[in-house]
Amino acid sequence: MRDIQSESAAMPKDLKLVNRMKILSAIAQSERVMLNEIAETTGISRQTIVKALESFVEQGLVVSLGKGSSTSVGGKKPEIFSFNKNYKYNICVRLENRVLIVALTNLKNEILSVRRKPHGQNEPLENIIWDFKTIYADILSEKQISNDDIYMVGICMGGITDAETGILRYNSLYPNWGRKIPVVDMFRSILPEHVDVIVGNDAKMTGFAELYYNKELYENSYVALYTLDGISAGFIDHGRIIMGSHAMLGEVGHMTLDPDDPEICQCGSCGCFERLVSIDRLYSRIINHRAYERSVLYRHGSNLTLDDIFNAADNDADFLAMEIVEYITKYFGMAIRNIMINIDPELIIIQGMYADAGKYFDHTLKKNLNRFKYLPQNDSVKIFYDNREVWHLAVLGTSMCMIERFMNNESLYK
Repeated sequence: MRDIQSESAAMPKDLKLVNRMKILSAIAQSERVMLNEIAETTGISRQTIVKALESFVEQGLVVSLGKGSSTSVGGKKPEIFSFNKNYKYNICVRLENRVLIVALTNLKNEILSVRRKPHGQNEPLENIIWDFKTIYADILSEKQISNDDIYMVGICMGGITDAETGILRYNSLYPNWGRKIPVVDMFRSILPEHVDVIVGNDAKMTGFAELYYNKELYENSYVALYTLDGISAGFIDHGRIIMGSHAMLGEVGHMTLDPDDPEICQCGSCGCFERLVSIDRLYSRIINHRAYERSVLYRHGSNLTLDDIFNAADNDADFLAMEIVEYITKYFGMAIRNIMINIDPELIIIQGMYADAGKYFDHTLKKNLNRFKYLPQNDSVKIFYDNREVWHLAVLGTSMCMIERFMNNESLYK
């Protein structure tokens, strides 16, 4: 939710709107609040706050919790108010590779219900939308709410998503879907007319979710590196998602880091970052190593995972695992240096598969970065790791975008 109070001063004709937005924001950011506290937070007169509260209570946006305790000197007991977090609900649709996740959230960003439905690699989008329709109805039935209670549906998926047009230009995980897919219109066609639909890129949504856990990030610019079914990034500047002119900002997984690499990525280029550090590439390097059978990684066979590699490097000081981690951090270092040169964020947050990469990964990555003499000092690149589940971050980030839209809906403040 954006900070309404940071807005520039409004013209007099907009003063009522701006004041009421400040008041509702103050109430929404508290569990329970009294009139005096709202006045102190917003700097708005008590008379203006009283009129706004009357309007909000009448709409059902705010509820009265009754009277509080008198002060030590007595006097009239103050009335306590609370934001009605269940005034409306949002539906978050998360498309991970081969899994459809649908979650119901309220206006406080609480996840109230989650459903999952696996699907095939080449599943047509029409089939997935049909599955969503069934899950949507099941969630409403389970929670005993109606279509009228739903404010918005937010779709979070990989690929080049244009939030303004609602079009998915391309998703390399589902190449059979083709290009220029009108995702928003397709979902709207099965929903009630009043329910709006938005679409966003998964890395931008998971990056935005970091603000939910750390409000101090509203004062920073940062990059969240999404590493799950590919690698991409969300660029967040003082609470704003930076999209770029063609919604391509953040597709760092398709940054060319080795132009001589022969493998053609699904994007059509060679030497892409996400292909160079993909699990199948790492597995191939491991099993073809001349001393593979002497490594602790050998015992894992074809079940080898990234966690096995990181654990062997940290806990066993295994020569092969450490060599693979050094190989990975070479390309992560290249990618992050490119990000620093072009975006210059204050910090980097790594999410997903590489969030649990371990101490040796962190050490070798920072060692690589510290060789870059353009940086002002050692350890000037602040790197953090968020090992929360990616689907959860995606749902929260998408829900936050919808709540922001709700709070900016001028019809609430008439």
